[in-house]
Amino acid sequence: MAAFVLALVLPFAALVMRGRYLAACGALILQATILGWPIATVWALVAQRAGDEAPRRPSEP
Repeated sequence: MAAFVLALVLPFAALVMRGRYLAACGALILQATILGWPIATVWALVAQRAGDEAPRRPSEP
């Protein structure tokens, strides 16, 4: 839940938590503009959801 709130408020920080440093830099640049903030937020939420679903996938032999 905290990661979800962080993705809404500070999208770049949520991406850093996932280890996606280049994406975090891109999100930080988008956050510099008011119009880019929603895009960065959606980007961070998608990355957060993908990271949450990743452990559930079965590993390949």
